[in-house]
Amino acid sequence: MNLLIDIGNTRTKWRRLDNGCRMSEGVFKNSELTEDVISNLIEVSMVKKVLISNVGKGDITSLFLGVAGRLSVECQSIQSANEMAGLKFRYDDVASLGVDRCLAMIGAYSKHAVLVIDAGSAITADYLNEFGEHLGGYILPGCSMLMLSLKKGTSKVLVDAEVGNNEPGQSTKMCVNNGFTLMVQSLLNGLLAKASELGITEVMVTGGDADLFARACPDMVCCTKSNLVLDGMEKLLNGEEI
Repeated sequence: MNLLIDIGNTRTKWRRLDNGCRMSEGVFKNSELTEDVISNLIEVSMVKKVLISNVGKGDITSLFLGVAGRLSVECQSIQSANEMAGLKFRYDDVASLGVDRCLAMIGAYSKHAVLVIDAGSAITADYLNEFGEHLGGYILPGCSMLMLSLKKGTSKVLVDAEVGNNEPGQSTKMCVNNGFTLMVQSLLNGLLAKASELGITEVMVTGGDADLFARACPDMVCCTKSNLVLDGMEKLLNGEEI
């Protein structure tokens, strides 16, 4: 049994695999992870190997490494590289390319050019051509981060944003909701315009706000995937050297 771990800024997703077959998966808030929780996650299915992708706090990886060592279970942290699973990442400093972005692209790629959008704590957008070459991307503040900055920077805008429409609002709540929706739509329109310039028609969206993006832009033709980073880890485990 293998255990795949995707540690983000706020949540940690996991997936158990047995001989390449998905057995179970789930998610924890990072604050919920303790030695007992991790021990149970590893021991309950007699896990033999743990693979970790971490863009969150390093101490969570250390926690996994410590528990795995105590249980005599192999534990490996995946790092970004110029070539992974046949994809080529042409980045000035590949070590600074988040491993979650690499893995999401690996999970999304299927011999077709694709735009990969990860709508998490930060929003990332990456472009791959049909040959599996990374053409570059963008990093932007995530939706929660933007709303938090709005609340902190103002004294009277105290509502939470929801998906609205793109018409001018006539109340503070409508202004926030519709402004938020317009912002998401404008962002996606810009990303899709660049994709069109690059000859990319396939769009894959993942991350905690993926459904929110889809609701804000119902006319956008895209595929929504909940665990694209874990999908990439699974591809590496099943067929490629890490």
